[in-house]
Amino acid sequence: MGQNSTTPEELESSREFTGHIKSISTLQYFNGKLYSGSHDSSLRQWDPSGSCLFVFRGHSKFISAMITSPEGIIYTGSDDGDIRSWAAERQVILHLFKGHTKTISSLTLHGKKHLYSGSFDNDIRKWDTETGECLQIFRGHSDIVTGIAVKGDYIYSSSADKTIRKWNTEDGTLLLTFTGHTSWVWDFVVMEDGFHMYSCSQDKTVRKWNCTTGKCMKVMEEAKDCVCRIAVAKNVDGMGGTHLITASWDGIIREYRVDEGDEWKRDLKGHSTKVKNIMVKGRILVSGGDDNDVRIWDLKHGKTVCILKVRKPFTSICRGKSNNVLYVATRDGNIKEFSLEKTKKNFDGLVEDLDTDQTATHYAESNISV
Repeated sequence: MGQNSTTPEELESSREFTGHIKSISTLQYFNGKLYSGSHDSSLRQWDPSGSCLFVFRGHSKFISAMITSPEGIIYTGSDDGDIRSWAAERQVILHLFKGHTKTISSLTLHGKKHLYSGSFDNDIRKWDTETGECLQIFRGHSDIVTGIAVKGDYIYSSSADKTIRKWNTEDGTLLLTFTGHTSWVWDFVVMEDGFHMYSCSQDKTVRKWNCTTGKCMKVMEEAKDCVCRIAVAKNVDGMGGTHLITASWDGIIREYRVDEGDEWKRDLKGHSTKVKNIMVKGRILVSGGDDNDVRIWDLKHGKTVCILKVRKPFTSICRGKSNNVLYVATRDGNIKEFSLEKTKKNFDGLVEDLDTDQTATHYAESNISV
């Protein structure tokens, strides 16, 4: 199929990983191996050939969140309220982080020594990664914490209580409460400058905030349904611009150029029902929805260049060691591998931009059902 064709190429999976007996909730490729956390309460380590190398057991309920560190440590959060750290290569548990009383909704690392967690118990906690000790509890939300992000000396948290909050990481002081959304805040992103933030909500809106004052600067164009994911793309057109990408249950992905004085918007259409996952890097956008398809988009031209035919409801997406491999986890407990090697020429170098991010907030279906 030529590069100028208007019809995106459709790809079938090249390999399937089986072993989990329930839905996979989180998936990451790390140090040459694939890791999957599941509703069967286990974390599995896979060889890229499809062989299960080890099963990490310890959680009493489903694994709801996972994050990895450059030091070779995996952190898993669970519906049992606990967080566990594992030595990936030695295949042993290192620490048990106890304190939360409900499902862990999100995890993020800040440097080597500190882990932050958000929970269905409405709290955020700061932990010592070397001891498992809870160092700080951030209390103020009146409902589920849906996401967290650390930016310098501050931690931001979003919640089902319709707010975003900004805290001092050292003493837990609540500095600002961002109010304006009228329903759950599903996702947010703090810009590199630290002065602006964008959030999306079940109230169908995207909002721009001043991180210093807490004031809403702008309400972006409304969608027709919940806006559940938000991400930033840099230098899409080679001109250094900043683009905001949002996913909505109305089946439309919306792209905004958000540079000061040069704002525009376009709709990326292709999914036939709810869009729930987006992964952005460079010019590449990977999206997934309830239509059981994963689409790969060229943001420079605003078009789908390839469709991965998953054919089953799926929950999480990540790339492999090679930029030409994508893994998709499904609700039946399996993982499908898709090889992009044969289509690489059609992407005009796009695949080389594909990468992963430590927070993985935008790439995996949240344990909070969307």
